[in-house]
Amino acid sequence: MVEIERASPLGAARVPGHHGTEVARTPGLVLSERHPLSMVQVESDSDRAARVIEAVAGSIGLAPPADPGRFVGDDALAIHWIGPNRWLAVAPATRDLEGPLRAGLTGTGAAVVDLSHGRTAIRLTGRMVREVLAKGTGIDLHHGAFAPKATAQTALFHVAVLIACLDDRPAFEIHAPRGFARSLWESLGDACAEYGYRVL
Repeated sequence: MVEIERASPLGAARVPGHHGTEVARTPGLVLSERHPLSMVQVESDSDRAARVIEAVAGSIGLAPPADPGRFVGDDALAIHWIGPNRWLAVAPATRDLEGPLRAGLTGTGAAVVDLSHGRTAIRLTGRMVREVLAKGTGIDLHHGAFAPKATAQTALFHVAVLIACLDDRPAFEIHAPRGFARSLWESLGDACAEYGYRVL
């Protein structure tokens, strides 16, 4: 079987270089795309959740977070809480998540869905990230309310997304449906323009 390279949904919209205002020598933000990724959703009923969490940990080496609105892990492998007894595992596409999860969760009653081809991930870093994201969403992004390792499903510039705070730089990652990725990217560029931004 021939493996077909997955094209970025951003296409020509992602133009490397400096954009927006030229007032500041140092851009307030940096935008980049994480591509390609492996993204697999796991869902269980409440009666079997503990068993499923244990099976996920045994399958891919990381247990899903028990606390709502949190994620665990890093760029190599992260698992986001996306609802009661529902999680999203994310890793670079070079790592197969679906195969081990399907094998490890056999008999647990969990649903395993590969979302890799239906999602894209955009990363924003820089001192003005919270201000930019606040232009497009109603959730409280103040550090005290949305600190590192926080994750939330919300709307951003009218697109349903998953937002995660990665660290104190600050750095955020946004997961969006593939079909809306270009629209979201352009909205983010408009929101970043007054601060200056660089596209990697």
